Amino acid sequence: MDNLEHEVLTEIRALRDRVRFVSGSLVSRADGLLIAHDTHGVQPEGMAALSATTLGLSERVAVEAGHGRFQEALVRGAYGYVVTYAAGTYAVLTVLATSETNLGRLHLEARGLADRVGALVDAAEGTARGTLGGWH
Repeated sequence: MDNLEHEVLTEIRALRDRVRFVSGSLVSRADGLLIAHDTHGVQPEGMAALSATTLGLSERVAVEAGHGRFQEALVRGAYGYVVTYAAGTYAVLTVLATSETNLGRLHLEARGLADRVGALVDAAEGTARGTLGGWH
């Protein structure tokens, strides 16, 4: 496990301790590549790809509506929530929670988590781009 994956995994695992009824979370790059996950009962690579798609679509909707840069999107299903948060420049955080969760508490904790994880991924991406001479 590389250092970035370990740091991100530590952060997302702690979310379960801070917010009741969180059933999982994952962080992926904006292109859909999985960075780390703490999920059970879902296919993490597939969810990472869907998270990137949600990010792209939500970014477009926010801009078209004139509401600025995308921050988060919420999907409410019959049994719970899937919440997608922008995490820095290069990543997306997705949190899965049952319908019993306190959404206010979830947003409070997950927004801070998205900021921390985003900073970790942005730093790693910046280092990689500097070392490789930039990605296109």
